[in-house]
Amino acid sequence: GGRRTAIDQVTEAGISDAILQVSGLPPVPTWFISGHGEIDPRDNHERRGGSVAAEALRVEGFEPRVIEGALALPAEGGFAILAGPTHDLTPPEIDALVTWVRNGASLLVLVDPRSPASIDRLVAPFGVELGHDVVVDDRSRMLGSDGLTARIAYLNDDLLPNAPQVKALLPVAQSLRVVAAPDGRA
Repeated sequence: GGRRTAIDQVTEAGISDAILQVSGLPPVPTWFISGHGEIDPRDNHERRGGSVAAEALRVEGFEPRVIEGALALPAEGGFAILAGPTHDLTPPEIDALVTWVRNGASLLVLVDPRSPASIDRLVAPFGVELGHDVVVDDRSRMLGSDGLTARIAYLNDDLLPNAPQVKALLPVAQSLRVVAAPDGRA
């Protein structure tokens, strides 16, 4: 094709962005759900902001957007992120999210060990049970951390067949258990 773009800085992010621009692929709308104390992708605060994550998604071909509450998600589906809610979701929001995912949409739920009780009700229909604990990784202390920074060293390929190659570091984590979904489907 005849599409061209210039790269200001030859970096991995710059090259990835250029490839996406000339490919003609539309960015993937990515909805950050807000209204429950979540991390805000517009906030550039070093510790509590989500702007760095939003920019990383943008470079990979996603289009981060913010919506107020789960009831505002588009009916046609897509990809949504619930990033660290500190307040409960309402029962109608939980029902809407479960239905949204069951209708083919994707949802990434990021929760801290002290997550609101409504998150248990959100993930239970998909066969996930939160541990409500704190993972301590004394054998994998990284860069002088105190053992609370967990490193994802292994991903089950049966559960996540298309897992990313990047291994994540989590400043604080809780365990999850995969259990039978109450209605037999996930």
